[in-house]
Amino acid sequence: MCSSISPSSSPFPGKFSIARNRCYAPGFPENFGLIAFKVNILQTNNAQSYKQRLLQVMNSNPESSRKQGFGSSDIAVSGISSTRCAARKDDTSGDGGFQWRRKSEIPELHHGPSSSSPSSSPSYKSSTNENGNTRGFPQKSSASDNRRQGQGRGRSGGSFKGRSFSAGRGTSSRNRTFSSNVDEDAGRNYVANGSLEGKRKKPPKIREQVRITSPIGSDPKVAILGGGMSGLMCALTLQEKGIRSTVFDTGKHGLGGRMGTRDVAQVNGHELAFDHAAQYFTATDPSFKKLVKKWIIEGAVKEWNGVVGTLDKGGMFTELKSPTKYIATHGMRLLADHLAAERKLMDVVRPCWISRLNEHGGMWHLSEYEKDRGEFDIVVIAHNGKCANRLLGPIGVPLVAKQMKRLELSSIWALMAAFEQPLPAPVSYSGSGQVEGAFVRDIDSLSWMGNNTAKLQPQQKSGPYCWTFLSTAKYGKKNKVPQESIPTVRAERVKREMLQGVEKALGLEEASLPTPVYMKVQLWGAANPTNSPHIPCIFDAHGRVGICGDWLLGSNLEAAALSGMAMADHIYAYCERKGFGAEEFSVGLEEVLLPVGGHDIGQFDGHELAKAVDPELLAAV
Repeated sequence: MCSSISPSSSPFPGKFSIARNRCYAPGFPENFGLIAFKVNILQTNNAQSYKQRLLQVMNSNPESSRKQGFGSSDIAVSGISSTRCAARKDDTSGDGGFQWRRKSEIPELHHGPSSSSPSSSPSYKSSTNENGNTRGFPQKSSASDNRRQGQGRGRSGGSFKGRSFSAGRGTSSRNRTFSSNVDEDAGRNYVANGSLEGKRKKPPKIREQVRITSPIGSDPKVAILGGGMSGLMCALTLQEKGIRSTVFDTGKHGLGGRMGTRDVAQVNGHELAFDHAAQYFTATDPSFKKLVKKWIIEGAVKEWNGVVGTLDKGGMFTELKSPTKYIATHGMRLLADHLAAERKLMDVVRPCWISRLNEHGGMWHLSEYEKDRGEFDIVVIAHNGKCANRLLGPIGVPLVAKQMKRLELSSIWALMAAFEQPLPAPVSYSGSGQVEGAFVRDIDSLSWMGNNTAKLQPQQKSGPYCWTFLSTAKYGKKNKVPQESIPTVRAERVKREMLQGVEKALGLEEASLPTPVYMKVQLWGAANPTNSPHIPCIFDAHGRVGICGDWLLGSNLEAAALSGMAMADHIYAYCERKGFGAEEFSVGLEEVLLPVGGHDIGQFDGHELAKAVDPELLAAV
């Protein structure tokens, strides 16, 4: 560990600690040691109890656990006892406050003639290459494994659109004529008679592990893909430590990701503004509270005293007693702009869509299609979804790619509507005033409604009145379409059904809601995480690629900020060691992802509603 970093410099004093010990079975590589650990973090929705129950299940039936997809670091693998290791009192890493760090050996994956992707089999053999480096290779252990790789008896052949194919004995998956239309990672999309249920793009092949061994120079450069809260906080924290970074963001209207505000220039002579993603946030962690206080002093953030509660069908409103609520003073996106304005060692490139990463000479070369976007020592992925999965797959960090692919995300429709007259929103029984925000219950098409005019422009005394309505995750999944090209028919149906949901929530007669003077829908295809590893960041020190984002700790802006800060601190410690000690700095590569509780639109501390987990909803999304 780097002795130049003191525990007090970490933004997580006393928050994260891992006590670990390794057990090994004769003849097995070190990377299959079992790790007993304890993680104390904020807002993990009983993550510790989840893990304890998980370990009980795995100890009682390791074979069943493996079938459920639990990580190899948490279960007994082939030939290794499931006995849990006792933590040694002196075996913790205390350097730089990174007591949560855990070692993670990365097996280098082999692509032979009969292997189309890294095997997830827990049985490995090792060999030594010409340079003396040990490599771990997947070892075929059963007929079912052989069939999975196209070595055993396959399914019967058939034809599709005049083309024949065969999946018989001895045919590898890469030689099947139908494989180019099948997303094999999402499951075989065909039936026994050979017919295809539909075409899908073939995912990129997972490349074997990249191992960069060249030292990092005294002036490292970091690329951060994603300009949301986590990406910006990662860049600013690196800046404080003297490390340069470049933030690449795809936003056409501005930075911020889900800190989104839509400004409409003129409607009947009035400016319209809608927070159409994150509605507000709370603060519990001391490090984040300190940040929020700074933002308030700078005028970027203010307390929101508007009445917020739950709204049941028919207009039954119950006010929620919660800790202080915060909003950006002129819309959530303005907070992102405020953060970006503080850049000194941070560059911002927007709009930019990084399409390819190539490792060459110990550096990562970034491209936007045919345009070169520079070379960097370290890459941080601060966004998620299918685009991140496609980008990570072929670059040579298979364990990072696997963790990102395990993430499950909900889809949420946002309806922005402006009305000339105030909506008949309920009034709080406490006398606090008219409702400005409500978590809607028991209505399929609606989970939140918020009065943006009252929140962002409380001095305005006349229309138009801007409202943001957000759908449930179940409705978003049911009506999901490509968000880049929403069909007009689907957009009109979503508008109609969400407005009908508003009528039901307010207890109004059908078709009695005033016609909006402005209306627009947007689909957030990757809205909120439904599972999480409950760790602050992920980092592959061999490939020098990391991940930060709210999904690593929960589902809110606080989690995003803390994750970005943790990623930056981790990178700083790694750079102080010149990039050496890869085993020591690799973290989070095999953590189990557990369900995330909270409302469809995220987690809000202090809300009883946010403490409940809906099993049916988690199963649906």
